[in-house]
Amino acid sequence: RSLMPEGCELMPVVKANAYGHGAELIAMELQKAGIHILCVATAAEGAALRRKGIEIDILVLGYTHPEDFTLLRRYKLIQTVIDVPYARQLQQDGHSYRVHLGIDTGLHRLGVRAEEITQIEEIFQIKNLKIEGIYTHFASAENTPDGIMTTSDQASRFYALLAQLHKHGISVPKYHL
Repeated sequence: RSLMPEGCELMPVVKANAYGHGAELIAMELQKAGIHILCVATAAEGAALRRKGIEIDILVLGYTHPEDFTLLRRYKLIQTVIDVPYARQLQQDGHSYRVHLGIDTGLHRLGVRAEEITQIEEIFQIKNLKIEGIYTHFASAENTPDGIMTTSDQASRFYALLAQLHKHGISVPKYHL
């Protein structure tokens, strides 16, 4: 953390059993170390951590089926909103949800395309969604010229979107890449 810019927080990912290292053990150590939020792939993973005593915020990066929305509420999980229809499903459930908005800048897996500003603004208008953050996921982890260029292009698209939202009076509490 001492190497990070001021105001920047770590948001470790412990999905898939912390990549084989043991999600419960890693999450417990992260909580002891003062980490405020961690990420999992599914609501079931988040619920399992809650049952083991993890109290810090947990962001679900993947899709949660409407049948499992109860897990989000019961275990106080933060859900990723992947598009307008999904945001409407959460709205129709009639409960309030803490969410982060997933933005597709090039991975093409989940999230609203960064160019779809109207759809993104529509999601911000849904009353029962408390949008606490917005993020994108890089398509390349390669430290090659192509990988670096892809990552740079995605980051540029993401920051351009943030600037557009700001121009339209929409503030985002947290953003992460």
